[in-house]
Amino acid sequence: MPCRRKAPLTIELEKIILPVDELFVASQLAAGEYLQLSVTDTGGGIRAENIEKIFDPFYTTKEVGQGTGLGLAVVHGIVQGHQGIVRVHSQRGEGSRFEICLPLTQEPIRSLEDDDGLLPTGFERILFVDDEEGITLWADELLKQQGFKPVCYTSSEDALERFQKDPQAFDLLITDQTMPILPGQELIVKVRKLRSDIPVILCTGFSSLVSAATVEQQGINKFLHKPYREEKLLKAIRECLDLSAENPHPDQPQPSK
Repeated sequence: MPCRRKAPLTIELEKIILPVDELFVASQLAAGEYLQLSVTDTGGGIRAENIEKIFDPFYTTKEVGQGTGLGLAVVHGIVQGHQGIVRVHSQRGEGSRFEICLPLTQEPIRSLEDDDGLLPTGFERILFVDDEEGITLWADELLKQQGFKPVCYTSSEDALERFQKDPQAFDLLITDQTMPILPGQELIVKVRKLRSDIPVILCTGFSSLVSAATVEQQGINKFLHKPYREEKLLKAIRECLDLSAENPHPDQPQPSK
């Protein structure tokens, strides 16, 4: 059923069946049942010449400083990563409609109790960087609950400044890729110049900008596609730390509890 708000916005969620036709064959989507999330507004619409560009990273019609142009690019990347598509219908003066179609699955939802309710724990210090405050607050609480000692930043520049003061103070770096001024990969390069042995995890919500093959070539230990669940993050952390402990750098001091 549509959920109507006071603002001129309509949100709908429904199950649909996509037939086999040229659009979906070209998109390499299988025919079948999909869950469709639709968001419709009554705004000014999108110019025809701009529709093909709206999912391009960093494309925006806003003035400088008013937006990065990454919002729709991130959404598009996440949906594609889950074998779905995003469709856009818009006309100038008549508003826009965005439809996110994701394939339905018959697989049961896996509970954390399937793993005996045990999530990885630790005591190590983790430098966590993401420009979304909500994510850093969530990560800070989660990591503390599991015994880790997180230091979280929403600014990659501030995180780098903190690391420069004491490169040996951290056992692991986790950074988002898409951040203003200093993206995650550039932060990793600068951090690795100060301490080449520190394990790193790179996260991104737009897989076309960063690939698993690319991060492997750069020596990045783990690559997480956002959004990720808490058990996936904790498992990646534990694997990186354990591997680092098994293969310590000759000059790396051992972490103490």
